Amino acid sequence: TVLKMKLFWVVSLVSIASVEALGRIQQAKIKSSNLKGNIPALVPPSAATIESVSTVVPSPTKVFLEPLLQVVRWYDSNLKIRPLRTKVITNSFTSSLGDILAQSLTCSSIDPQRTLAWSIAGLCYFGPILHMWYNGLARMETFFMNRWKTSKTTAVIYQIAFNQFIGAAIVNACFLYFISFTKMIVTSFAAGSFS
Repeated sequence: TVLKMKLFWVVSLVSIASVEALGRIQQAKIKSSNLKGNIPALVPPSAATIESVSTVVPSPTKVFLEPLLQVVRWYDSNLKIRPLRTKVITNSFTSSLGDILAQSLTCSSIDPQRTLAWSIAGLCYFGPILHMWYNGLARMETFFMNRWKTSKTTAVIYQIAFNQFIGAAIVNACFLYFISFTKMIVTSFAAGSFS
């Protein structure tokens, strides 16, 4: 499985580098064809010519990053307008995706019932619980700073300690029960024995 992950990253990096190189070659060909037809060989290209060529052919990095930036902007606007709904759907999606990735690396086949159970766990457990938990931690910071007159650094240290020693233990313990219950429900539905 470690070999599969290394191979995945190598293939990803090589493909990104090759697309970047092909884009630069294409830009160079367009620049050289524009320079040959419009400008005598001894005169260097003007800034306007270079500007017009660069606007005609966007860089490969921009081609890849622009759609990603649009998705991030869309997600951020939804997070501001409907924070709970956005976090719940995101948790469901990432839980499903994480389970599919884990199964593809460790199992010979993907179990759709298990993936559905993880999706429901993200939707009904992690999304709402973590939304409320982190909102509470944010209020805790202002409480420590206003009531106890602590510095921001001290308040953040209290938040981290509270989150790691109390919150993580409670959330993870409850999650183990929740995921077991969810797997039982999903298996019962799939078998047709749920009533």
